[in-house]
Order: sequence, then structure tokens, then C-alpha cells
Amino acid sequence: MIRVGAAKMSDGEWKDARGWRWFLAEFVVVAAGVLAALVAQQVAENLHEHRVSREARETIFAELNVNVTNVTRRLALDACVTDRLAEIDTVLNEAEKSGKLPPMNLPASVPYYATFGRRWEAATAGGRTVLLSPDEQRAFARLYQWFERLDALQQEQRDAWTRLYTLRLRKTLSPEMLYDQQAALTEAIVAERSIVDQIKQTQFYAASIGIKGDAKLFDAPSGPASGPVSQKPICQQIRAAPPAGEPRT
Repeated sequence: MIRVGAAKMSDGEWKDARGWRWFLAEFVVVAAGVLAALVAQQVAENLHEHRVSREARETIFAELNVNVTNVTRRLALDACVTDRLAEIDTVLNEAEKSGKLPPMNLPASVPYYATFGRRWEAATAGGRTVLLSPDEQRAFARLYQWFERLDALQQEQRDAWTRLYTLRLRKTLSPEMLYDQQAALTEAIVAERSIVDQIKQTQFYAASIGIKGDAKLFDAPSGPASGPVSQKPICQQIRAAPPAGEPRT
């Protein structure tokens, strides 16, 4: 008859078993601690990235809102700019026939409404824009590209207007001067149409991502946005005598 029973562990074997159990328990505790630390670190990093991305989004959004507000003000002057360009066209057509120019009180320049991109540039250089969603990055980048284009168009028109401004100082025009003035007028008209189209496109796209162009801006008393539109120099008829003492040749 065969007897079946549990073998009795020796003292050495018992100590080895207890040692392994202690080691496994310690290993589990250490592993759990490391895992908890990694999870806590990941949570902290996620919270930090969320805060940084939120701040970047709010900063960029605010800058874009200021830009949309500014170009909306520029759009309000389109009728005045178009009327002045039409007046200049009439004057040049008359001068082509008579060779003479009437007294004119041309404004020194067309209004220029600046747009800004420093916050976007700073966020991009600091690597914060990569925390935004791909859709947000594309939307913001597109708007800033359009604002750069608007700035360039406004500068082109200002350059053309600088040439037109010399009409204020002249009584007559040579054929060569008349040709240059007509070319400058054409450049100013084309620029105005492009400015209006670009502003309307920018407004529409900005509104689609929640930018309303309703920033509360401080207007300096002598700034381009101060006072009602009807009182701005660009909205006054040009067939008027220039200031006394201004020579005309």
C-alpha cells in the first residue's frame, strides 16, 4: 500500500519561499509606485499642454479679432475712396482735353488700417501652435496670410496715391505727366477693388471660425479711425482750393 502525503519543507526551503514572496511583494509595490508616478507625470504634462494651447488659442484669436475689426473699418471707407478716384478720373479726362487742372484739395494719403501678426509669430516660434488642432493651425495661418496680402495691397494703393497727390500742386500737365497720372489712377482703382474683395473674403472666413471683428479699440483723436466716416478727408470732395500759401505750378 502506497501512502500519499505532503512532503515537509525543510527550514532552508521555507526561508527561500518566504524570501521570494517578500521580493515579489516589494517588486509589485515598486512597480505600482513607478506606474503611478508615470501616470501622474503624464496627467501633469497633459494639463500643462492644455493650458498652453488654450492661452495660445486665446491670444491668437484676440489678435485676429483686432485685425478683422481694423479691416472692417477700412471697408466702411470704400465708397469714399471710390468716389475720390472717380473725381480724379474726371479731372484727368478734362485735363487731357484742356491741359489744365482745377484747384484740388486732395488728401495726403488714403487711410491705412494696419493688421498685426506678432502674437502668431511668437506662438509659432515658441512651438505653442503645434499644440493646436490641425484645423485650427490651418485656419489661423490662412487668415494671417490674407492679412499680409491686405497690408501689401494697402501699401500699393498708398504708393499710387502718393503719385496722384502731386496733382494738388500743379496747374497744368504735360502729356508724359498725364500718362503717369492715369497709370497711377489705374493702379489705385485696381488696388481698391482687390482690397474690398480680400476684406469681404476675410470677414466671411473669420466669421466661420467665430471671429466677429468686434474688438474694442482705442482710437487716437487724430488716428484714421477717429470721428465719423463722413468727416474723414478721404470723404471730402477734391474740387476745392488747397490751403492758402501752397504753391501750384
